[in-house]
Amino acid sequence: MLSSTTLSNKTMKNWQTSLYGHIAYVAFTGAGLLLMPKVVTTLLNLGPSEEVWIRVVGAMALLFCLYYYAAIKNDAQWFARISVWGRYFFCTMLVVLALVFEIPMLIGLAAVETGLAAWTHWSLSR
Repeated sequence: MLSSTTLSNKTMKNWQTSLYGHIAYVAFTGAGLLLMPKVVTTLLNLGPSEEVWIRVVGAMALLFCLYYYAAIKNDAQWFARISVWGRYFFCTMLVVLALVFEIPMLIGLAAVETGLAAWTHWSLSR
């Protein structure tokens, strides 16, 4: 039988691992938007990539990676919990935008993000 300390450490490791997965996803997406916006916007069928806002979003995504990393290192479960709800909201907005602007690839991004948020949600609720 697991002691409460072992169970607590296991739960902690699970939510932290889920955030590492989220960091990898966001870092990959952010670096792509910052360094290769034309490739990313072409893959996602988002239209022209000459505007600076695409690179700004990429830079912000990379900044978010630092916040998630700091949350992991400082055992900030409160941050992980609130990030889940923010990520669910973001996914909802991606789906709405996908439907309004007829960009089905955004639904794919929303699905990946929803899966990562659900993993964090599940690991925190254990």
